[in-house]
Amino acid sequence: MADGRTENAADPGDAAVRNLQAPPSAIRALPLWLACLFILVAPNFDLLPFAGVYDEKRLLQLLVFALTAAWLATHPAGRGTCVAVVRALPPVARKFLAAVAVGGIVSAAFAAFPRAALLEVSSVTMLALLALALAAGFRLAGQTSHRTVVLAVALSATAYVAGFTILYIAGLYVSAGPPPSYREVWPGFAHVRFLGQWQTWTLPLIVLPMAMFTESTKTMRAGQQILAACWWALLLAAGTRGTYVAEAVAFVTVALMFGRSSLVWLRLQARSIFAGAVLYLFTYVIVAGDRSAFLDMFAHITARSTSGRSDLWQAAIDATLSSPLLGIGPQHYVYVRPEGAFAAHPHNALLQWSSEWGLVSALIVAGLAAWGLIAWLRRAREELVGHEETDRTTLLVALSASLVAGGVHMMLSGLIVMPMSQMQMVIVVAWALSLHLRPSPETPGPAPPAGQIALACGAVLSLSMLLACSAPDLNRRQFDTAPRSETIGPRFWLYGKLISLDPGHASAEPVD
Repeated sequence: MADGRTENAADPGDAAVRNLQAPPSAIRALPLWLACLFILVAPNFDLLPFAGVYDEKRLLQLLVFALTAAWLATHPAGRGTCVAVVRALPPVARKFLAAVAVGGIVSAAFAAFPRAALLEVSSVTMLALLALALAAGFRLAGQTSHRTVVLAVALSATAYVAGFTILYIAGLYVSAGPPPSYREVWPGFAHVRFLGQWQTWTLPLIVLPMAMFTESTKTMRAGQQILAACWWALLLAAGTRGTYVAEAVAFVTVALMFGRSSLVWLRLQARSIFAGAVLYLFTYVIVAGDRSAFLDMFAHITARSTSGRSDLWQAAIDATLSSPLLGIGPQHYVYVRPEGAFAAHPHNALLQWSSEWGLVSALIVAGLAAWGLIAWLRRAREELVGHEETDRTTLLVALSASLVAGGVHMMLSGLIVMPMSQMQMVIVVAWALSLHLRPSPETPGPAPPAGQIALACGAVLSLSMLLACSAPDLNRRQFDTAPRSETIGPRFWLYGKLISLDPGHASAEPVD
């Protein structure tokens, strides 16, 4: 990672971009702006009320995928920068990623329900291509991109806090009925845990406006502090234990890795956590009294129960051992889930991947993720330790904490499954990737035409497969109307699963 003063000179896409006629700036980084718009809109606005809050996010994600594929196919500058980013990856990493993609297709071909498996493979492929396009967007947009993403996260959190507060106050003080349950007061999410998964990625970022927008007035800085406090207060109210653990590990990691360089970020976070705890106790416990929606939250937090995770994990382990090479097929965990379990995934990313894609693929993915995180932390430490404090210092610390927290939480939940957390994950990973990678000396010069053609064709083919595999479900499903007792979920969709509800059912008939 180069010093901030030489960042633009070290961009891996520069050589490619200089040899191409750049389109207007808004189009050059279109996927990045679309991702920011998704983060702002998806949790806060009900654009597709017929679909329900979960499937609405999935449909919006499909729209982002489609526009990204079109961008890759039609804009040489962005495509060239994407190829340059790929060429900056170590050759062994590129080979392993290709092996994972091929292994997923082979696993899907041998799965009980190939269409469901191919849906998962194409979705993962489009997430990877979106990450690549976002990394290119960060490169093409420069410093503007950092501030835009920080602003999108801050505005989205602000809108969500405002909407939650209005609904909660209305239910608490205006409604004549019984007090709301803490599981029922979270707008925009089908389950409170999905909000917690999004917060896992964004809590480390929520203090960045105070560090990056130094030109803010005192009133604006006070508002930024209040927002950070409210975001932590919502986490305390939600009681998402996985996020608690993930953030704690992230805080310890950055403190040990970066030492004094992390103090600014840690102080901002400590102040926000303290203010959030006071706000939570006063607003949601003391003032609300016996009508508080969160009185039973403490029992959940302190419970020793794993909420059925041990059974879910054991089922995934058994599935892995039964088919270690190719797995039982992407999105096929539902076949082996414990009897009576509601979940369609094992709440553990590694076990999910090993049971569905195979043990070899899981080890490759885990190895690449661990290598990437360690390489990022080492490069960030080299840049930060012993250097002058800047807003870039806080950005690198915050991104490091977000990556660590996400890596921990995905071992405890469906962080890689839900569309909101998927999109935030892709943004954070692409952000780090754009700052970390440097051009390889073995691959200088502009991106070759063959690479650009392969990328464009891959994006179009992946999108076509994704739409073809999901179209039958769009035609037959009734969004958000199936009784919860008759469904499992969520996975790609919330209801109307692609795979038979009976774990032992071999015909693999789709469920309406």
